Amino acid sequence: MISYAFLRFIGHIRYRNGAYLLGTLVCVALLSSYFLGVFSPSDPGADAPVIRDDPSRVFGFGRLQDAALSGDGRRIVTAGRKAAILWNAETGDPLHRLAADDDLRITSVAFSPSGHRVVGGSDDGQIFIWDVNSGSELHRFDAHPSSVSRVLFSPQDNIFASMGGFQSYNILIWNAESAELLHRFQDVSFGDGMAFSPDGLRLMVIGRAGLRPRLRIFDLVTGDQEQSLPSPIDDRVGGTFSPDGKRIAIVNDDKNIDLIELLAGRLANQIVVGSPGANGVAFSPDGNRIITAEMGWMVLRDAESGAPIRSYQLDFGGPGIIAFSHDGRLMMASDSAHTIHLWNLETGDKIIALDQYSGWIASAALSPDGSQLLLGAGGRVRILDALTGSPVASFDGSHSRDGALAVYSTVVAWSPDGKRAASSGSDATVRLWDVGRGAELRRFIPPSGEIAGSIAFSPDGRLLLAGLANGNAKLWEISTGKLIQQFVGHRESVNAVAFVSGSSQVATGSDDGTARLWDSETGHEIHRLDHGGGTVSAVAVSSDGRQMITTGRPTLAPILEGPGEHRARLWEVASGRHILDFVGYEHNFASAVISPDNRWLLTGGSDGTARLWDIVTGGEVQRFIHEGRVGSVAFRADGRYALTTNGPDGVIRIWEIDEPDSRGGKAVESERHQLKSDNS
Repeated sequence: MISYAFLRFIGHIRYRNGAYLLGTLVCVALLSSYFLGVFSPSDPGADAPVIRDDPSRVFGFGRLQDAALSGDGRRIVTAGRKAAILWNAETGDPLHRLAADDDLRITSVAFSPSGHRVVGGSDDGQIFIWDVNSGSELHRFDAHPSSVSRVLFSPQDNIFASMGGFQSYNILIWNAESAELLHRFQDVSFGDGMAFSPDGLRLMVIGRAGLRPRLRIFDLVTGDQEQSLPSPIDDRVGGTFSPDGKRIAIVNDDKNIDLIELLAGRLANQIVVGSPGANGVAFSPDGNRIITAEMGWMVLRDAESGAPIRSYQLDFGGPGIIAFSHDGRLMMASDSAHTIHLWNLETGDKIIALDQYSGWIASAALSPDGSQLLLGAGGRVRILDALTGSPVASFDGSHSRDGALAVYSTVVAWSPDGKRAASSGSDATVRLWDVGRGAELRRFIPPSGEIAGSIAFSPDGRLLLAGLANGNAKLWEISTGKLIQQFVGHRESVNAVAFVSGSSQVATGSDDGTARLWDSETGHEIHRLDHGGGTVSAVAVSSDGRQMITTGRPTLAPILEGPGEHRARLWEVASGRHILDFVGYEHNFASAVISPDNRWLLTGGSDGTARLWDIVTGGEVQRFIHEGRVGSVAFRADGRYALTTNGPDGVIRIWEIDEPDSRGGKAVESERHQLKSDNS
């Protein structure tokens, strides 16, 4: 809605002279400042709310950067926005959070051959070495002037390499026990990858010399360049040594696999994979097979002929990371939804899938008793333990359409008794789940085939309400799956729906800038609530059914007038009368919920804060700090705990709310477990 209005607004400006151009640039600058969030927050003054930005625990991380499988197949280590985490590959349980600094982004990780150590590199150029058994940090030191793009252990257990990035593509060789620098290779520009030979005495570097793609092999004893193999035509985007060290397998820019006889430096064989091509390759430990990563598939092939032996399909495109266990029984790969998959190659069975939740968390909710988290992310529905972050349940199937990712539209809701859950996604279905069994009970398909962007259970758990992208809302009877009512009137997408307790009314909020109250028995509109233009992104109804909150984005005109125009509005349900506004965000209110005792309003905003408001006075009481846009917000049934999610980074926080009179609160952030068994 805003993007359309922005284009329409710019379309009215004529570039007839310099004054018009200057005015246009000023408008664009103001709008850019708004959308990019560069306005500085104002000083709230002496009466500022209590601000909490010190969660007691941070467990998990954002978008998946790298992953590695230990040689024995028992451990997986992942790197991400917040940390490196060590996982039990058999159960999916987290073992250790390895990085201690929440401001770091861990970019690459690797196990030592013995599996006793993990090395990691960060985006600020640091190298970390951790003990696997204890999770303790053995070494931390500055290694590169900018980020570390890759770390890699040699087959020799005490040697590893690190590659710099961002205009410092030098490669350093280190002693893992002493953190001593052994060799420096500085003429490696635009590096794409590196691999050790099986004996650990040579290092292959895939990169460029000027604009020419080249393969270079360095002697790690002398530090000299041993061999240089210019690429005949194509760029090389990844590669590895064969187990006997006599060949290298390279993925070229045409997405084919080149097998090169190392000593002769000639192309021995080219494996042409089917469309859409390959983006990764690895040899099995015996050298007889290779695994190729082919956009949504892992294909096991004969290393000589390239003939496919078996295929393994990923849930969401990719993969980006592939590896074998040392005995060749297990294979690991990651998909585009940041999920780690582990297969038994002897049986072809998937052992586990560890789900990162590192992309966008589209929706999250606390169970009525507060013990579990229901998440919609990456087209999937998952349940975590709200205290530990451990996986509880994973529902089979995903909300995707024609194999496309459904990261931004997986919406979830708990039933009032906590025994069932509902979800919707980009496949234009609404699904009902049995939480205890992890089974799908029923599927509701809107007749129009529209995506449901919001769902809600009725207070008695008998009905399910969904808001659709075509501006309508549908009401189903859960026991029969029968469509019993539809609400037609909004001109644009319905973003939020809610039931009004103690009545037959339902509420909807839309991109057309209005919220509406409807009679669920007749489908007739009762009240139309004008939020002030823009869009209505959330509606929340008090537990007694007497009041309702709307939040949203304003029109362009208030944006140009400056901050303070972003508000949540409180309405009287019976009359549709506007009562008061909650003002404070300089950016969008993204979500809202009223506490069970109807005393507090919790909102999430695009400025990275969740805020607690006094619903009587409209004053801000408490502020919880995130690092990016806050997506979902929720209260536990007793009102003592609040949930907030950081949608883009996949962060989940649970905050303990102090007694209301103290106007305090302390964060007890849930271990934001973003990997889980599958299941995942």
